Amino acid sequence: MIIPCYNYANFLADAIASVLEQTHPQVEIVVVDDGSSDNTREVAAHYSRVRYVRQDHQGLAAARNAGIRESRSPYLVFLDADDRLLPGALESGLASFSAHPECAFVSGGFRRIGPDGSVLGDPVIPHISKDHYVETLKRSYISMPATVMFRREVLERVNGFDASLRFCEDFDIYLRIVRNHPVCCHGAVVAEYRMHHANKSGNHALMLKTALRVLRKQWPYVKADARCTAAYNLGTRFWKQCYGFELLQGIRQSLRQVHPWRAIKASSALLRFAPAFAGRRLAGSMARRAKLLAARAAQIILPDKVVRRLQSLSSERSEPIPLGQVRLGDLHRLTPISRVLGYDRGLPIDRYYIEGFLFRHASDIGGRVLEIADNDYTARFGGARVVTSDILHVNRDNPRATLVGDLTGAPQIPTNGFDCIILTQTLHFIYDVKAALRTLYRILKPGGVLLVTSPGISQVGQGVPGTGWYWAFTHDSISRLLEEVFPSANIHVEDHGNVFAAVAFLHGLALEEIPTDAMGDGVGKPSNTLDRRDAGFPVIIAARAVKPGRERPVSPGGCYAGP
Repeated sequence: MIIPCYNYANFLADAIASVLEQTHPQVEIVVVDDGSSDNTREVAAHYSRVRYVRQDHQGLAAARNAGIRESRSPYLVFLDADDRLLPGALESGLASFSAHPECAFVSGGFRRIGPDGSVLGDPVIPHISKDHYVETLKRSYISMPATVMFRREVLERVNGFDASLRFCEDFDIYLRIVRNHPVCCHGAVVAEYRMHHANKSGNHALMLKTALRVLRKQWPYVKADARCTAAYNLGTRFWKQCYGFELLQGIRQSLRQVHPWRAIKASSALLRFAPAFAGRRLAGSMARRAKLLAARAAQIILPDKVVRRLQSLSSERSEPIPLGQVRLGDLHRLTPISRVLGYDRGLPIDRYYIEGFLFRHASDIGGRVLEIADNDYTARFGGARVVTSDILHVNRDNPRATLVGDLTGAPQIPTNGFDCIILTQTLHFIYDVKAALRTLYRILKPGGVLLVTSPGISQVGQGVPGTGWYWAFTHDSISRLLEEVFPSANIHVEDHGNVFAAVAFLHGLALEEIPTDAMGDGVGKPSNTLDRRDAGFPVIIAARAVKPGRERPVSPGGCYAGP
């Protein structure tokens, strides 16, 4: 056990005690004092089994490396001084190594505790059974270092932690290890993560800067592999969106509290490290305000007939093309450009709308969250708000599933169990849609939110009959179906798409192929050809429905200015 400590003497005794209470009896304990100015030395001296090492303040990564040098054990766990282990933690890690001797490290779950040690919510347990490098590129699925047990020989082989990193040094070493070594997730909850005002992860600007730096170090290893490149791009977007959202919240809070310098610093970090994210959010906000003001002005000044005529004209992008002058170009073909919705070319166009919808409603994604087949969206859009992440699958073929069942019945799923359910692109695979919606209503907590998306205009089952793709939906059909279960006042339905988006999606073009307006970080935002809505050509139908109880307001939709 290596416990780095920098001015956390008030928590250190709790951390050491949690190690001494392990059910595994043989534990080597090294406390590395990283130049603390408090009484860290005195606290460590109370424990005869603790080896105390002091160094000048060099940062967490250097302190962990010092612990590696000072220790001798073949297996290593790094426990931050403000956190705790649960009694069976080391036994669970060693048992996992015994079952998977080929692994470089094994990891488990954790639960959050308050400054006083009180438990906050349910445990967080990652369910990753394969493709660990790809999953780590998408996001760091290991949220707490103490949940990981390493083989010493592997840590020494990769030269330990990168001491040049002030933050995200754990994310960096996970990537460097899983790129070349097998690892394993076990299901045991092994640690407690203490939430308090001095947590390092609260420095959102530096976390964003360092996470992107760590990810960029992997580019030479992923650029030749399309699957890894896609995961890398998702990871870049995840970090910008995760900490970009937190920075925006910090800017708003600083302005409300009249701390302009804090707001300026946070804005500077956002514009420097996620300019496209910042630009989209700002542009979307300004566009919505301008449109609202213009509409109000027109209603005051102009007659109703003129206003309606102007609205109809504004929806026409161009004059009709004369007969015989239409150029079909690459679309003059009987087979689509991609038969897998564009996944083989990049990010499918429907995902632009789906992820924008989830981004706008990210504040709903928290507490205990249920998602279908995997929990990628839960992690990306819920972040630290998620206490427990559950995965539902229709059968036992999915090793990541925490619940197995069919939504048309599923009596084993607890009633009133979930704060949020993310149901993306699933309803069309369920023949008895009404029964599934009744189940979803039942398993939501009072005040819980269902976020659902379904296809409108789309390829069907990759063109193969019998794939179980039963339905395509419209705004009206989704509204009617939801209104049979949820109060109509608690439902908001929106459709996304236009003729350009529908044609491009039917052919399987990827988001990356849509003309972009260049942004400062080299990442473009698809031009407003995707953001313009035409109710006659819905690519995606999205809905937010709230179960009565602890009421939350239904948020109106808007043009997508998301990640």
